[in-house]
Amino acid sequence: MYAEQPGDHFWSSSAAFCDLDGDGWPDLYICQYVNWSWWNNPLCGGYTKDIKQDVCPPKQFDTRPHAVWRNKGDGTFEDVSQTCGLRIDYKKEKDNCGKGLGVVIVDVDGDGRPDIHIANDTTDHFLYMNKSTPGKILLEERGLSMGVARDHNGTPNGGMGTWAADWDGSGRPSIWVTNYESEYHGLYRSQPRTNGISFTFSTMAAGLTVIGPNYVGFGTGFLDIDHDGWEDIAISNGHVIHFPAHDNLRQKPILFLNVQRETKKGPERFFVDATSRGGSYFQSNHRGRGLALGDLNNDGKTDLVFFNVDEPVKILRNVSQDNNHWLGVELIGKDHRHVAGAKLILDVGGRKLHRYLLGGGSYLSAHDMRMVFGLGQETKVGTLTVEWPSGEPRTQTFQSKDLNIDKYNRLEQK
Repeated sequence: MYAEQPGDHFWSSSAAFCDLDGDGWPDLYICQYVNWSWWNNPLCGGYTKDIKQDVCPPKQFDTRPHAVWRNKGDGTFEDVSQTCGLRIDYKKEKDNCGKGLGVVIVDVDGDGRPDIHIANDTTDHFLYMNKSTPGKILLEERGLSMGVARDHNGTPNGGMGTWAADWDGSGRPSIWVTNYESEYHGLYRSQPRTNGISFTFSTMAAGLTVIGPNYVGFGTGFLDIDHDGWEDIAISNGHVIHFPAHDNLRQKPILFLNVQRETKKGPERFFVDATSRGGSYFQSNHRGRGLALGDLNNDGKTDLVFFNVDEPVKILRNVSQDNNHWLGVELIGKDHRHVAGAKLILDVGGRKLHRYLLGGGSYLSAHDMRMVFGLGQETKVGTLTVEWPSGEPRTQTFQSKDLNIDKYNRLEQK
């Protein structure tokens, strides 16, 4: 016998902390997936008549509302999901709330307020633009109008993991989403417009279709593997159904390196498949899910932690053999302030490196909050500008004499 059937039950997935309303206290966004329960557990067959039962696809189920919890600053949170602008009316339209699996928080339009991107599974991705004021969280969903809701064919994808990074040196964060098989992963490149910004589906142009569409991507993240100053990509892959048509229940993880090529329009950035250079783990198959990033041994190289189905956790130490330098940064907010949502701009070698301290990111994972800048062969850096997510000063500049190369630097908001 089961307990009494719940009402608006919660199947939560990824979550992210960030100070959304600028009052100095970290708020919480929680994704919800679908309305599966023991009372809504249909029998779904496989891809052939011989397979009588398998995992039901997400389109079999309706959505349920996500949640936003505002930090009241007294050790408690209040649920503001009904008043902050979330899409919550699943009774009016069954896919209205989104089938959320990944969330990343980053300031996409440079207005000083962190925005929220949701990777939804088979429904439009969301981009909640932040219109909050201190003490009141207010969000406006604009994923479709800003170009991040669907792929190049105008089709919603099976989104799982998500990240944001300035991979092309534009000074703006692009949005990255890992998707289901028969779909390409989504790289949404930020584009300036007269009235703000929008995003363009740039997976093909960036060389990311070279791996084909047969992977089921989950955890992911951008990291500068070789400290050359350009951010690369790692992806954890693995199927979700028990009997996939391509017999690819276990799949290899993927590694992309960010490189430069010459075109008629001049040099441009794109990605090459470097999975064969990733070591033994990248040559074996896994039922991949979560992927967490962090420098576990404090050597300045970002390590990878893979969380797979029916396997022990796998910790991959970054042992890249390069002679490049790096600069590590640990941000400390004033008083109790959370630093997720901060933007860092480093002057080095005639370039400005833009890095974003994210809220959330990847899939069901949390990450090292320290930032690592790859410097290539540069032995000196210029100034480092930090745009804090809240508090005063909002912008702070640290001089080169106060920054130590090949070490972590603890920088405090004064």
